Amino acid sequence: MTERNIALERARQEIDEIDTAIHDLILRRTEVVAEVGRAKGGTSTANFAPGREAKVIRRRMDHHKGSFPRVAISRIWREMISVFAAMQGPLVVAAYADGDDQGCWDLARDQYGCHDRMMSLSSIRGVIAQVFSRDAAVGVVPVPVNDGSVDCWWRSLCVANAPRVVQRLPFVNGSNARNGAIDAFAVSHVLLDDSGDDRSLIVIETSEQMHQDTLRTLLEKAGLSAESIVSRHEDVWVHLADVAGFLTPDGPELKMLEGEEAILRACSIGGYAVPVTDTESGA
Repeated sequence: MTERNIALERARQEIDEIDTAIHDLILRRTEVVAEVGRAKGGTSTANFAPGREAKVIRRRMDHHKGSFPRVAISRIWREMISVFAAMQGPLVVAAYADGDDQGCWDLARDQYGCHDRMMSLSSIRGVIAQVFSRDAAVGVVPVPVNDGSVDCWWRSLCVANAPRVVQRLPFVNGSNARNGAIDAFAVSHVLLDDSGDDRSLIVIETSEQMHQDTLRTLLEKAGLSAESIVSRHEDVWVHLADVAGFLTPDGPELKMLEGEEAILRACSIGGYAVPVTDTESGA
């Protein structure tokens, strides 16, 4: 055997040893997750912590170095996180998909892994209904934009015991979405936890059409800074404001907004951990 072949064989042996070590650590992590599940107690519903998951991925991005792509590290950890979440409770995912518009399905598959049971529906409200009924643990729908659409499905989350927006996808750029760069919200009944860098979603109802600058001024009076506002008209004007920070449903900011004469109602419908930037992910 030549010196070159000997070096190649040694490298392959080392790779085999590393693979075994990685596998052993995955098995060990599985045992620890099982202990976590036992500590939480049995559950018949989805059991994952969106904020905690965001912290885990951010730590991997901060820790990573070398030539191995950061987005690949994220996908490896996302797959493991989804498996471990499914071990602690059912994780059925409903995703919006209609004709050639398959972006939400692709983002859902990227986020929740290849093992989960998934269903596709051609109606956004149909996806939301599946989550309301708990036939799906998570619903993935497009992020609303000011595109002339008349549907404001997000208003339906302003009721007692409604699911909430808990994630924004993709969390790390580099998805396999066939329709190019799109963004989606994940809606679920799981508890929304603070990731340390979050945004919140507020639904504001007004009897009259209101310019976005006016809405931003009212939000600023309540101590809130809006990145975007989407408006629709039903029986009243309904506005979806994406604001900085982690807000609770009974926070003082909402009470301040409802104290404004021009505002009929203000409610929190959840939020999300701020996605990793291209710089942080190496994209």
